[in-house]
Amino acid sequence: MGYNMSTAAETSAATIRLATVKSELLSLQVTKMEEDRVIEKQNKIVDAQMHLVRQCIGFVTEKPGWPKEDILALFPAFEPIIEKVFANMKK
Repeated sequence: MGYNMSTAAETSAATIRLATVKSELLSLQVTKMEEDRVIEKQNKIVDAQMHLVRQCIGFVTEKPGWPKEDILALFPAFEPIIEKVFANMKK
């Protein structure tokens, strides 16, 4: 009878360890999914910003007669880019 109780206790301990491991794996999967969502959201933001940067560069290069101040008024967040585009146009 001692053998059966020992086996039952070992089985119970193994079941608990297995449940713990499964719970930890599930927690890791949920964390990874959340991180993937954050990364995907950040990628969409970067893509949108890059689209605006391309539009800004295209606008500046297609309208060389426009004063820099007017373009900066349209694209204030891109002042460093606009400055570089205008500097490159002078070369």
